[in-house]
Amino acid sequence: MTLKFMPTFDFKACRINAVDVTAEADGLATISIKYSTVRDPDIEWVAEFVDGPGFTSWRFQRLLNAVGVVGHITDGAQLVGRHFAVKSNGAIPDDFATLEYASACLQCDRQRFLDGALLEPRVRQIRATGEDPSPKGFQRIATFDLELGPAVTMHDLRLVKTPSGGLHAYPPDSKHGTKCADFAPTFRDQIADLAAKALESQLAHNSSSQPAS
Repeated sequence: MTLKFMPTFDFKACRINAVDVTAEADGLATISIKYSTVRDPDIEWVAEFVDGPGFTSWRFQRLLNAVGVVGHITDGAQLVGRHFAVKSNGAIPDDFATLEYASACLQCDRQRFLDGALLEPRVRQIRATGEDPSPKGFQRIATFDLELGPAVTMHDLRLVKTPSGGLHAYPPDSKHGTKCADFAPTFRDQIADLAAKALESQLAHNSSSQPAS
């Protein structure tokens, strides 16, 4: 059987080629960003955002973070030539990332693939958080590190209880409650199951270690 490398993280490295800002009557602005992937620089794509005073586009803010800009831009030209990583055509804020983060994700994927599909990820340093549920019903119950292979470890992942009672695992910079495309669903569920078992084991150990009253 021939194994094919299928990345869990599917980011593409891109370069911003042009930025067009159109002022709207309500004081906001439509921002059209033309970009191309590093691999296919002759093919341009367009991403549109609405941003301005009193309104925050989280998709646009995540793009700005990905290219190293903090806050609002004053001149679209300052974005031209900058690089970022994107997946799923930038449909949600979590689809944008820095090149460094995307590269680290791909490294984890490749190492896990090279180490073989039978390699079991290992949960390390799980820490219960004891947080209250958010207004939308999501509750972070633990943070943990995930060892994917020799010298390949992801740090500060989150184990989150959903409003329906299920458990999801999220990367450190993803907003829980969103459609987390950073992890493939089967891989996400596998990690959540491993983290839940590790947390249960740790809590049981801590309980048995307490002196009898």
